[in-house]
Amino acid sequence: MGALALFAAAALDAPPSVAKERDEKKPTAAEASESGARTRGETWYTTTVARHDRGVMVVNYWSKGPLFRAETILSGHRISSVINGDRYYIFDSVLGTGLSIERSKRAVAEDVGRGRPFGTEWQEIVDKGGEVIRGGEVPSIGLDYELYQVTNEEGRKQVLVTANELRLPLRVETFVRSAGETSTVEYTGWQRGLAISDFFFEPPAGIDFEELTYEQYVRSVGGIPRGPAPVFYSHLLHGSKED
Repeated sequence: MGALALFAAAALDAPPSVAKERDEKKPTAAEASESGARTRGETWYTTTVARHDRGVMVVNYWSKGPLFRAETILSGHRISSVINGDRYYIFDSVLGTGLSIERSKRAVAEDVGRGRPFGTEWQEIVDKGGEVIRGGEVPSIGLDYELYQVTNEEGRKQVLVTANELRLPLRVETFVRSAGETSTVEYTGWQRGLAISDFFFEPPAGIDFEELTYEQYVRSVGGIPRGPAPVFYSHLLHGSKED
């Protein structure tokens, strides 16, 4: 548990339509502060480090109510995913290209009660029948944790979370039986209630976006790849609840 103490300590600090033309001038510090102070929802930030046999990926996440942004570096390209209203944006800031997809009506409707749009592994594993297999305390900081596990024909998944009402994930380990591979995701730097301007969740000017309706995107799945990167957060595009 020693390596996890850093993640747990950080945890204590603790889901507009088509883009319009925008003035390329960024807001002043005062304007950003004022915008950030206007509460549209609870704000969150964290970083994940995902490790797999094929490599390591670091992702930064921000949210403000249903507004969402995630950024990572893939082969030297800064790839961003942004959720704003009824659009799901994916863009490459290095090439200046992107994809703007209309979100499903289900996904948009779920924004109302979604809560934090990322770091939801605890709810997901509980929904799949996961149960606590171990609990305890990180002695160095006095933080309680719980370890959940679910095993099925696909493999095994373990989710380590804080044992409080926030249920912040600290570490996720997934074993895929068919491939015989294990991957891990570690969360660090959890922050809650930081000031974030709404401007941060707007797709930037200067990006050449290809625009698709939801139906066009669904029909294209499995065909020619669209956009600079895949849809990493499918529940925010398609929705997660059954009809």
